[in-house]
Amino acid sequence: MQCLLEAGIATRRGIMNAHREPAYYSHGVPAITLPHSEEAQGRAMLLPLFPAMSVEQVDQVVVSYMDF
Repeated sequence: MQCLLEAGIATRRGIMNAHREPAYYSHGVPAITLPHSEEAQGRAMLLPLFPAMSVEQVDQVVVSYMDF
């Protein structure tokens, strides 16, 4: 994500796991492990995508991601 940010492309975490958020576990909910969700959280990210993207912007995202 940092490499893409340095190329001018903002990204976000792709998978949110509620059981890992402080609001979830700070209210006395028992700790749980969800290995598949946790693996996906560590590997997924959201790339920019919106209807008004030009072909050039899509190409920039794809090329920058492939260089990563």
